[in-house]
Amino acid sequence: MDFQEKFFQHGGVSIKYLEKGSGETLLFFIGGGVRVATYNRTLNDLSEKYHIIAPELPPFGDATVPKEIWGWEDYGNFFSEFVKFLNIHNLTIAGVSFGGGVALALAAKSASVKNLILIDSAGKSSGYSKVKFQYKYFIEKTFFDLAHYRNSALFFLLVKDFLANRIEKFFQWPRIAKIIRNVLFRDFEDLSKIKVKTLILWGDRDEVFPPKLAQSMNKEIPNSTLQLVNGNHDWSFFRHKELSYLIVRWLENK
Repeated sequence: MDFQEKFFQHGGVSIKYLEKGSGETLLFFIGGGVRVATYNRTLNDLSEKYHIIAPELPPFGDATVPKEIWGWEDYGNFFSEFVKFLNIHNLTIAGVSFGGGVALALAAKSASVKNLILIDSAGKSSGYSKVKFQYKYFIEKTFFDLAHYRNSALFFLLVKDFLANRIEKFFQWPRIAKIIRNVLFRDFEDLSKIKVKTLILWGDRDEVFPPKLAQSMNKEIPNSTLQLVNGNHDWSFFRHKELSYLIVRWLENK
C-alpha cells in the first residue's frame, strides 16, 4: 500500500501529511529543511509495525510559511490542534532534529501523548554562535556525510530536497530564517513538565547538537532513557533500518 497524502489547515497555516500502516499510531516529525517524502524509507520501515502519520513542518517543504515568527509554543499549539483533528488518543510521537523540538512542544501540551522518542533533537541550545552553528551544520556535518554516505542515494536526495526548498521559498527565506533562529537558539523551557516515557537516541558524534545536550535532556525529563548511537547528526536518516529497530525494540519492551 502506498502512502496516503492528506491535508490539514489551522490558523492560516496548511500542511500535507502522509499516512500508512495499521496498529498503534506513531506520529513522526521529520527533520527540518526537507519535504516529508524525503523520509519515505524510514516511514516505510516503521509502517510495517505501526500506523504512521508524518506531517510536513512549517515553514519547510510544502507547508505554509507562518506569517508570525513561531516559537516552540506555537508549534505545540498548532500540532495540538492537528492531534484533535486526527481524533487519536494514546499515541507515540517521535521527532528528528527540528522535528524533535516540535515533538517536545507537543508532548508538553497534549494529554493524548503516551510515549515520546527524541532523535538528535532540538530543544536545547548548543551555545554556538550563529556563524559556528552554520559551520557545524553546513560544513562539518556535510563532510562527515560525504565521508561515510557519499555512495548512498539518500545523500543526494537529502541535498537535492534541501536546495529545492531554499530555491522555491527564496523570497520567504528571511522569515524562515527568523523562525529557525527563534527556536534553535533557545532552550525549551518545559522539559520537566514532560512526564511520559521518553527515549532519547543520539549520535555520539553529533556536530549540530552535541551529546552533552542529550545528557542534559535526560537529566531534566523525569521518565527518560538515553541511548547514544555511533554516528553523527544524520545517522538516523542514512541508517533508517537501525533507527526503526531501536524504536520498535523500545516500544515493545518499555
